[in-house]
Amino acid sequence: MRKILTTLLIAMTMAVMMPANAQVEGMTREQFREYKEAYLKQEMRLADNVAERFFPIYEEYQDKKQKIYSETQALMDKADVATEAEYKEIIRRLRALERAGSNLEDEYLQKFKTVLTYEQIFKLGKAETKFQKHILKELTRSKNSRARK
Repeated sequence: MRKILTTLLIAMTMAVMMPANAQVEGMTREQFREYKEAYLKQEMRLADNVAERFFPIYEEYQDKKQKIYSETQALMDKADVATEAEYKEIIRRLRALERAGSNLEDEYLQKFKTVLTYEQIFKLGKAETKFQKHILKELTRSKNSRARK
């Protein structure tokens, strides 16, 4: 069971790959969050009262996850022109960020369990992956339609 939950939480982590300040077809960050919440709520079939309790926790989790992702990206960018000693430090810091991400997942799994059933937590991982694919498809479609003009 723990392996399944860990796999789901890793899938949820991948959702961070969409930058927090991303604008999809003119959406503000807040509009994007609302769009994502509506999508997840529908996919997970959350009742309004559950969604009201869940999404503040989820957004807090997403913000913390985004911070770890940003720090990781900054280190990866810095690694393009580093000395051997700097690479050693970068690797040490990347490993620390991996542990921080894993600890964050464990922490928020506990918080999610106070609001969601295990089935809903499972569906969250699937819904996030489906949402990512949906957004990438929309962005590709939009890009292709602009290229044809």
